[in-house]
Amino acid sequence: MFFSKRSRYHGLVLYIYHDQPHPLLLVMPEDVAGDVLSTIKKFEKSALNAQEYIGQLGPFSVVHEIQGFEKITIHHDTLSWSEPILYTDFAKKISDRLQDLMDQVQPDLEEELVYFIGEFTMMQDNGFVAPF
Repeated sequence: MFFSKRSRYHGLVLYIYHDQPHPLLLVMPEDVAGDVLSTIKKFEKSALNAQEYIGQLGPFSVVHEIQGFEKITIHHDTLSWSEPILYTDFAKKISDRLQDLMDQVQPDLEEELVYFIGEFTMMQDNGFVAPF
Protein backbone atom coordinates (compact mmCIF):
# COMPACT_ATOMS: atom_id res chain seq x y z
CA MET A 1 0.00 0.00 0.00
CA PHE A 2 1.12 3.60 0.56
CA PHE A 3 2.12 3.70 4.21
CA SER A 4 5.01 2.05 5.97
CA LYS A 5 3.29 1.03 9.20
CA ARG A 6 0.70 -1.73 9.14
CA SER A 7 -2.67 -0.19 9.91
CA ARG A 8 -6.17 0.16 8.63
CA TYR A 9 -7.06 2.80 6.08
CA HIS A 10 -9.93 5.08 5.30
CA GLY A 11 -11.00 6.35 1.93
CA LEU A 12 -13.15 9.10 0.51
CA VAL A 13 -14.56 8.97 -2.97
CA LEU A 14 -14.88 12.47 -4.36
CA TYR A 15 -16.89 13.05 -7.51
CA ILE A 16 -15.31 15.80 -9.57
CA TYR A 17 -17.67 17.77 -11.79
CA HIS A 18 -15.49 18.88 -14.68
CA ASP A 19 -15.43 18.67 -18.47
CA GLN A 20 -14.99 14.93 -18.04
CA PRO A 21 -16.58 14.10 -14.66
CA HIS A 22 -14.93 11.30 -12.73
CA PRO A 23 -14.44 9.92 -9.22
CA LEU A 24 -11.27 10.40 -7.21
CA LEU A 25 -10.34 8.14 -4.30
CA LEU A 26 -8.39 9.73 -1.44
CA VAL A 27 -6.67 7.31 0.92
CA MET A 28 -5.50 8.05 4.46
CA PRO A 29 -4.56 6.19 7.63
CA GLU A 30 -7.47 5.69 9.96
CA ASP A 31 -5.92 7.86 12.68
CA VAL A 32 -6.23 11.06 10.58
CA ALA A 33 -9.52 10.21 8.86
CA GLY A 34 -11.74 12.28 11.15
CA ASP A 35 -9.70 15.46 10.70
CA VAL A 36 -9.31 14.99 6.96
CA LEU A 37 -13.00 14.23 6.44
CA SER A 38 -13.98 17.29 8.48
CA THR A 39 -11.75 19.58 6.38
CA ILE A 40 -12.89 18.06 3.07
CA LYS A 41 -16.57 18.39 4.04
CA LYS A 42 -16.09 22.05 5.02
CA PHE A 43 -14.28 22.73 1.76
CA GLU A 44 -16.98 20.92 -0.21
CA LYS A 45 -19.50 23.53 1.02
CA SER A 46 -17.15 26.45 0.45
CA ALA A 47 -17.43 28.93 -2.41
CA LEU A 48 -13.78 28.08 -3.12
CA ASN A 49 -14.82 24.58 -4.25
CA ALA A 50 -15.21 25.77 -7.83
CA GLN A 51 -13.35 25.23 -11.06
CA GLU A 52 -12.38 28.90 -11.24
CA TYR A 53 -10.47 28.55 -7.95
CA ILE A 54 -9.14 24.97 -7.87
CA GLY A 55 -9.13 24.12 -11.58
CA GLN A 56 -9.73 20.54 -12.62
CA LEU A 57 -10.02 19.38 -9.00
CA GLY A 58 -13.36 21.05 -8.62
CA PRO A 59 -16.02 21.40 -7.96
CA PHE A 60 -16.24 18.10 -6.12
CA SER A 61 -18.59 16.41 -3.72
CA VAL A 62 -17.97 13.55 -1.30
CA VAL A 63 -20.07 10.66 -2.56
CA HIS A 64 -18.77 7.73 -0.56
CA GLU A 65 -16.78 7.00 2.56
CA ILE A 66 -14.92 3.72 3.02
CA GLN A 67 -13.74 2.72 6.48
CA GLY A 68 -11.39 0.09 7.82
CA PHE A 69 -9.81 -1.51 4.77
CA GLU A 70 -6.27 -2.86 4.67
CA LYS A 71 -5.54 -3.03 0.94
CA ILE A 72 -6.62 -1.58 -2.40
CA THR A 73 -6.42 -3.56 -5.62
CA ILE A 74 -6.74 -1.65 -8.88
CA HIS A 75 -8.36 -3.67 -11.66
CA HIS A 76 -8.52 -0.94 -14.29
CA ASP A 77 -5.22 0.92 -14.46
CA THR A 78 -5.66 2.58 -17.85
CA LEU A 79 -7.87 5.36 -16.52
CA SER A 80 -5.90 8.31 -15.19
CA TRP A 81 -8.24 8.67 -12.21
CA SER A 82 -8.44 4.98 -11.30
CA GLU A 83 -5.35 5.11 -9.08
CA PRO A 84 -6.11 6.26 -5.52
CA ILE A 85 -4.11 9.22 -4.25
CA LEU A 86 -2.81 9.99 -0.81
CA TYR A 87 -4.66 12.67 1.11
CA THR A 88 -1.35 14.55 1.51
CA ASP A 89 -0.91 14.76 -2.28
CA PHE A 90 -4.47 15.99 -2.75
CA ALA A 91 -3.93 18.57 0.02
CA LYS A 92 -0.75 19.81 -1.66
CA LYS A 93 -2.54 20.29 -4.98
CA ILE A 94 -5.39 22.21 -3.34
CA SER A 95 -3.04 24.23 -1.14
CA ASP A 96 -0.86 25.24 -4.10
CA ARG A 97 -3.88 26.42 -6.08
CA LEU A 98 -5.30 28.35 -3.15
CA GLN A 99 -1.97 30.07 -2.47
CA ASP A 100 -1.89 31.21 -6.09
CA LEU A 101 -5.18 33.01 -5.42
CA MET A 102 -3.95 35.12 -2.51
CA ASP A 103 -3.53 38.31 -4.55
CA GLN A 104 -6.60 37.96 -6.73
CA VAL A 105 -9.37 36.63 -4.49
CA GLN A 106 -12.39 38.76 -3.66
CA PRO A 107 -12.21 40.39 -0.22
CA ASP A 108 -15.27 38.49 1.03
CA LEU A 109 -13.47 35.16 0.40
CA GLU A 110 -10.11 36.18 1.83
CA GLU A 111 -10.72 34.91 5.38
CA GLU A 112 -12.04 31.59 4.10
CA LEU A 113 -9.07 31.30 1.74
CA VAL A 114 -6.55 31.83 4.55
CA TYR A 115 -8.38 29.27 6.73
CA PHE A 116 -8.30 26.58 4.03
CA ILE A 117 -4.69 27.29 3.08
CA GLY A 118 -3.82 26.60 6.72
CA GLU A 119 -5.94 23.44 6.89
CA PHE A 120 -4.63 21.96 3.65
CA THR A 121 -1.03 22.90 4.49
CA MET A 122 -1.38 21.13 7.83
CA MET A 123 -2.94 18.13 6.05
CA GLN A 124 -0.16 18.13 3.45
CA ASP A 125 2.52 18.21 6.16
CA ASN A 126 0.78 15.40 8.06
CA GLY A 127 0.13 17.90 10.85
CA PHE A 128 -3.05 16.11 11.93
CA VAL A 129 -0.97 13.32 13.45
CA ALA A 130 0.33 13.93 16.99
CA PRO A 131 4.14 13.78 17.13
CA PHE A 132 4.15 11.35 20.08
